[in-house]
Amino acid sequence: MMKVRIMVILLTLIAVLAAYGAGQQQAAGAAADFPARNITAINHSAAGSATDIMLRSLGMALAPHMNGHSLVIEVRSGASGGTAMSYLRGQRGDGYTLMGTTTTHPLSTVFNNLPVGYDQFRYVAGIMFDPEFMVVLSSKPYRTIPELVAYMRANPGQVIFGFAQAASSESLATYLFFEEAGVEGRTIAFQNRPEAYTALLGGHIDVIITGFRDFDAQLEAGEVNVLATILSQRAEVLPNVPSFQEFGYNIGLEKIRGIAVPIDTPDEIVERLAEMIRKAVEDPGYIQRTRDDGAEARFVPGHLLRENYDNVAKYARERMGL
Repeated sequence: MMKVRIMVILLTLIAVLAAYGAGQQQAAGAAADFPARNITAINHSAAGSATDIMLRSLGMALAPHMNGHSLVIEVRSGASGGTAMSYLRGQRGDGYTLMGTTTTHPLSTVFNNLPVGYDQFRYVAGIMFDPEFMVVLSSKPYRTIPELVAYMRANPGQVIFGFAQAASSESLATYLFFEEAGVEGRTIAFQNRPEAYTALLGGHIDVIITGFRDFDAQLEAGEVNVLATILSQRAEVLPNVPSFQEFGYNIGLEKIRGIAVPIDTPDEIVERLAEMIRKAVEDPGYIQRTRDDGAEARFVPGHLLRENYDNVAKYARERMGL
């Protein structure tokens, strides 16, 4: 009887190992042939937004590695990235649906108490460092951070700040500026950076924190002034613009844009995607397009991108007392 039981156990173990081996071979085979069809990239913002442009530029650089298929951009905007995150969580982890990520995702998780958070996904890679700046129209009576602070102290609650998304690096930097400088201002949240910047040009808001590509033409024409970067050090694209820390303000936010997939995506597919994306980020065309937008093309391994977002969430909780 004991021999029969041992034989049954051995046969069961052999069957399990065989099934596991077959599954591993199947996954490896699927990764080797990946992709076998178009890949959908979810944009949490609007068409024409920085995330949209990033994904389209990535799609161009990925083309030689897509086996003749394409990266198709799909907009799922709303809830400061919450709509996109909810959608991605409901998709199969087969590598054919991914999402463009930014600091908006950890910040909206912290600020908005969303049912789906940034920590419920696997991160494939970071692909871009996107510095941001505080910008005003040249017609305003403040051309430097000290002048803006003096004006706001003399006119409390009168200066209107705009930013993309209620939960974003731009909104966090704005509220940290109020706290660090000891000033009061009004705020308006827009759906994306282009919408917010259009409001600045139209005189509907007074100050904005946004990316270089939004204001470079007006900067060259002398229509706007750039007061500071929210990075902890000066940005390469505008080396003459000071950081807030040079004025004694403890503000230092680094925005890394990247790619996430459903949490159950197999290692083989994540690794295949990461390798494809690494080659795309090293593509000269992608590097130049990113540089033209005032950002930096840089490949960041997925676990380090997740670590960065964890640090952003922790920073927001500590600074905002959440």
